[in-house]
Amino acid sequence: MAKTCAALAGFLTASLPPASGAPEDFALEPYQMVRSLQLIQDRIANGDSAAMPMQRKLLEMIDARLQKTDIDAFTKERNFRALLMYAMSGGNPTTVTELLAKAKVGPADRILAKGVMAYINGHPADAIAALRNVNPLAEEPELGAFMALVKGSVLAVENPASALSLLDQARLLAPGTLIEEAALRRSMALTAQLGDKARFLRVSDEYICRFLHSPYAGQFADSFVAGVMKLHPGLDINAIAAVVSDMDAQHQRFMYLRLARAGTLAGRIELAAFASKHAEPPATGSEVPSDPRAGLYASIASIPSGNIAEIVSKLQAINPDRLSESDRQLRDAALHIAREVSARPPMPEGVRPRASKTPADKNATPPPTANAAPKPDLASVKATETMVSQAHQQLQSIDKLLQETPE
Repeated sequence: MAKTCAALAGFLTASLPPASGAPEDFALEPYQMVRSLQLIQDRIANGDSAAMPMQRKLLEMIDARLQKTDIDAFTKERNFRALLMYAMSGGNPTTVTELLAKAKVGPADRILAKGVMAYINGHPADAIAALRNVNPLAEEPELGAFMALVKGSVLAVENPASALSLLDQARLLAPGTLIEEAALRRSMALTAQLGDKARFLRVSDEYICRFLHSPYAGQFADSFVAGVMKLHPGLDINAIAAVVSDMDAQHQRFMYLRLARAGTLAGRIELAAFASKHAEPPATGSEVPSDPRAGLYASIASIPSGNIAEIVSKLQAINPDRLSESDRQLRDAALHIAREVSARPPMPEGVRPRASKTPADKNATPPPTANAAPKPDLASVKATETMVSQAHQQLQSIDKLLQETPE
């Protein structure tokens, strides 16, 4: 903690003007403190994990200083708007609310404040109403980027196309920042919702190239997998692979495992098999151990068309101790389903086994029936197909139950 405070002290004073003789000359104005916070957050977006504790401490320091700041300081527009940016950067909403209630500002700034606080307090309809006529491009870039991000977020349900355009504005106004990182992540869900495959892949690739090491990259992975599953029927697997190939080897394996699991549970055989294969390390020249999850998902995906005996053997060979609790249950369920599939389906009602023909009845012609039962072979195939379909439904049900409890 002492090291963090010392680092912050140096960071906060680094941009101060030379002293003019009085200690109070060193006191930062609100806009200067918020600018320091933004610099820290941009470092976080670009993968600087050491900046995370600095951000927490800096938020505390800014909150304490704002509470002691003379309310007249917010008559300066840059300080008032910095207060809004502080609110949208994880600042203490109670402190912001108290200061906004006392600050004397014009109607335009009051509208911005109303929209921002509605957004922060979880009232998107009120935020939309307040900010509907606000043009982010007409504001100062620092504030405009936040306005575009907020408007794009609250309009996502009502008008996804307009929301996507606003997120593009946020990226334009604040390149390389935490705002761009958030805008890219939110754009992924919207492009998938709109069915824009090319744009989804492009936005995903841009995120990987810029912010793969962001602490929020896990949310990107969630959005990428969800988008692929939504678009996959018409999304080229090779195009997916091209995007994932921009990651380092460790992130690639992580992403392919996520895709393999999602594809397996959704019954997307081609996607699950492809992702499972790529989740495995190279057969030679690699010191990375094989991940049992890749074999698990590949085996489950191959149940409808693979050699059931081989699948059962592979599933049994997977060490359950190397799996999470949820995947252990998936393995057990898959083994049960595979064994059911391998069992001969029961003879359909009304169908009798064929008796061996004797010379006496070799040329005999059986009498026609009004409703002849299907041939046993055809019935067997249909029964197997039904069982496989039920298998994937069972797996999906299991996964939904598992999502309700931590792994």
